[in-house]
Amino acid sequence: IQSSDRHHEVAKVFDTGFVSVGRLPQLDIPIQSDNSVSRFHGLFYYRDGLYHYRDLNTTSGSFMDNKPLYHDTPLVGMEAIRIGNSLLKVSY
Repeated sequence: IQSSDRHHEVAKVFDTGFVSVGRLPQLDIPIQSDNSVSRFHGLFYYRDGLYHYRDLNTTSGSFMDNKPLYHDTPLVGMEAIRIGNSLLKVSY
């Protein structure tokens, strides 16, 4: 998962069952420089042979292809998910 905002870009590889993203520094992908990102914004997880993303009922939401993500969304591996002013690129 590659995270980028106006200030910096970070790439991380994960082999755990769940990957958390949000403003809290203790999360797997902390995005502290973006106040439009919730403290605990979203969750990546693996289920039924696919990776998925879940927005955690945030105020600002999560978007893929400029469409809001309301439910658990299966990922095929080339998605770009926008949360606040940050972009998460998924590849696997």
